[in-house]
Amino acid sequence: MAANTQKVTYTEEVLAEEISQTELYARAKGWSATSHASTHAVLQPEKKQAGVLVARAKMLLTMVGPGGLVEQPIWYTIIVRVQQGRYRYWLTDYQLARAGKLLPLESQLAPTLPQQERQANETRFMPVSLHSKAVIIGLQAAMRKPVARPKKADPLAPYKVGFPGAGSPQR
Repeated sequence: MAANTQKVTYTEEVLAEEISQTELYARAKGWSATSHASTHAVLQPEKKQAGVLVARAKMLLTMVGPGGLVEQPIWYTIIVRVQQGRYRYWLTDYQLARAGKLLPLESQLAPTLPQQERQANETRFMPVSLHSKAVIIGLQAAMRKPVARPKKADPLAPYKVGFPGAGSPQR
């Protein structure tokens, strides 16, 4: 838990030297689009000028309930802020549904709960940490890869036929 907010939060600032803010933003947005299958992320209104990407995401945890195995959805927020040569991410605001309400994950880990219940919840919610770390690994990998851009057609290609070293194979 973050000391200043008392919320479960994963955050890190990562140096990405010599990469522009525009390129980092494009990489983060590309990651968001391709990671939807694992994060169920829904992009919030863009703040491209500020270099901030915000998405609300969901993970499904399989847990043992009174009637057997149940899928427990956990919602969370992913924030990526990009600047020239660096970016910072946050995974925070974890919430779970209980009795038709969204409750902060921290309410299930509060020191005010009986110790046995708190320890059981810590074990039960361990997959949140594993899933979050997998999301972070995917984000960091995407931020290292340049955005694929379509290659521009060579306007001189039709005129290069038959000239050695100008596009045609040499014999």
